[in-house]
Amino acid sequence: MSRTIHGIAALLAVSQVMTSVLLLLCIHRVRDLSGLVNRAMIGSLPERAGAVARQARFRGGDRVVVELYSDFDCSYCRQSVGAVLGARAAFGDSVDWRFRYRANPVRPLSMEGALVALCTADSTGPWQFYAQLTSTAPIASDQIDQALSRMGRSRQAILPCVEAESTATTLWRDMFASSAAGHTRTPTIVVDGVPIIGLITEDALSRLLRDRIDRLRARRTAAKVVSP
Repeated sequence: MSRTIHGIAALLAVSQVMTSVLLLLCIHRVRDLSGLVNRAMIGSLPERAGAVARQARFRGGDRVVVELYSDFDCSYCRQSVGAVLGARAAFGDSVDWRFRYRANPVRPLSMEGALVALCTADSTGPWQFYAQLTSTAPIASDQIDQALSRMGRSRQAILPCVEAESTATTLWRDMFASSAAGHTRTPTIVVDGVPIIGLITEDALSRLLRDRIDRLRARRTAAKVVSP
């Protein structure tokens, strides 16, 4: 009898070890799959598209270019809301502000937030919707409804746009382009081609923008001096 009990105990111990090993393998497998998804997204675009995207960010222009790569279901992204919107209010049209959708396909609310943002965006981007999501708590579907309500919109009114194939195509195109440009982490703020990954304060972003604007003005002045 005692041998039977010891045998059962040994089998249970082995079973627990095997379960732990399987769980570890599953975790590693999920990580591998996440990496595979990112690589697939990058590889799904022609190499030339990524090269063109990189070149475009470094071309000279009349304004400083700021690109925000953000995910609506990302607490760090929502913590960056104040910094980005504050700088946008301060610098206005002297900066070319561009919002890049970097939703996570495995998180439904991430995709839902991006689709709603696309369907409520104006000609400058989804900044009004973005400004409503200031809570650092995990996003919930009712937060999206509340944000829409504060904007005077409703989910029912934008439902045809949210469910439209063209909206999904626009979102996936932006996500593919983000991956092709190498921006896979959120939030990432790219100022004239220089990426800043993670949280940034409004003061730090404002100082960086002021420096870039001053450099741009100095370059214009120098060009006028040397021009015939």
